[in-house]
Amino acid sequence: MSAKLITTKRAATAALLLPTLLMGACQIVPPSQMAAVRADAAPPQITPTPTPASAMNETPTPAPEPASTDAVPSQADLVGHWSMDTAFYYDLAADGAFSMTIGNAVGETPQRTGQWLIQDDGTVELTSDDESIMTARVFGEVLLVSVGDTRGDTQSFLRKLGPDRKPLPVVTASSNTALPLFDAAATTQVLFNLNWTGYSPLAPIVNQSALTLTNGTYEGMAHLEAAGYRDGISDTVAISVPASVMTPFLTALASTPVVSEPYRPYFSHTDDYPSLEIRVQTGGHTIVFSTTSQGPTHIPWAITVDGQQYVSYSDDIAIALAEVQPFLARDAQEKLLDKVRAGGA
Repeated sequence: MSAKLITTKRAATAALLLPTLLMGACQIVPPSQMAAVRADAAPPQITPTPTPASAMNETPTPAPEPASTDAVPSQADLVGHWSMDTAFYYDLAADGAFSMTIGNAVGETPQRTGQWLIQDDGTVELTSDDESIMTARVFGEVLLVSVGDTRGDTQSFLRKLGPDRKPLPVVTASSNTALPLFDAAATTQVLFNLNWTGYSPLAPIVNQSALTLTNGTYEGMAHLEAAGYRDGISDTVAISVPASVMTPFLTALASTPVVSEPYRPYFSHTDDYPSLEIRVQTGGHTIVFSTTSQGPTHIPWAITVDGQQYVSYSDDIAIALAEVQPFLARDAQEKLLDKVRAGGA
């Protein structure tokens, strides 16, 4: 990833996509109550772009070989402050005690206390004084908490906080798969499906574009929609992304740290359903980055390389995407949304 992407990440991810601006009606819930409030509404489905016939007979690039993995975390990895959705704060102490508060004010009275312990298999158990148990595992600066019910398997997570009690960036997460995932320089086409739905008069919001490398610039059309559940409006505009922007973006995607495991989206509240997909065509092969996870950087992401699925818990994809988004008809999309807000839909 370029130095520019890393140094501008805070400003970039703040403006990543619409979900974080539309969460006024959302209900945030702790991990222990997640299954009970799982929304019945399904997130929007991504329609895959057909693979060109010319690529069907290509010999697939072998999937990257897994490397060593599954190191047991140390106590130092766990001790400190953790947060879920900047609402629930967990303090894990060196003596094995933990406390949970609602709100980030120092000195708040804990709503829950208990003990935490690293298990032999590397997972972490947080046992509350009421004997309820939350099992999690460490992945870099993320503490993953499994949450399952009969309607699907999702997960929540806690993010480690820095001295300023703000989430640390997940840009140092390790990979158990060889990198890069693909040859960024050989990319000929990039497709974006950046959609959102939820409890809002603007929903669903659709931004879909297909860009093809033409004379050193990625050019194409963007199709935009808003308020489709009512009298929806739409627009189609020509767009282009210079190589000086697209090349660092593709390089960041290719270098994203991944692990070989099933994809389980992050879910913490209702009425907020992002559905993002980036489809890269390179050397006759297709690499897909997709997510239906909530949160400002939508981790984890699912990554498919020639049919082999991986998962990434790194912020790198969102950081890179935020640099490209101003070129993906963002101004035209905002005008469309403003028209809906003004009663024009």
